[in-house]
Amino acid sequence: MDASTLDALSEAIDEAQKLIDAKSTDIKAMQDAVESLSSASEAVKASVEAQNMADANAQANAGLNANNGGNAYTNSNFNGYSNGGVRRPSQPTSPQPDSQPSQPTPPQPQS
Repeated sequence: MDASTLDALSEAIDEAQKLIDAKSTDIKAMQDAVESLSSASEAVKASVEAQNMADANAQANAGLNANNGGNAYTNSNFNGYSNGGVRRPSQPTSPQPDSQPSQPTPPQPQS
């Protein structure tokens, strides 16, 4: 929660408290104080909900990263691989039809 949200709530509470302490009969001032308190309260609520959502997303992302070995790219459309973005080693290729198989080297005469 940012400081300005807390400052607004604190200021609204202080202004309402002043009216209460002074036993004010100014209806307009009381209505304004109630509106300020409501507005500040809603801002705090929204800020807390946003923080909770961010925390939940962070935990979910941490769980995904832990479950796939730290690889955050789990969408197969990311790079065309259906295995979570991990490249697998290529398979050995078979010899081409025109290539000659290797021949054993004949033994050399000893002198």
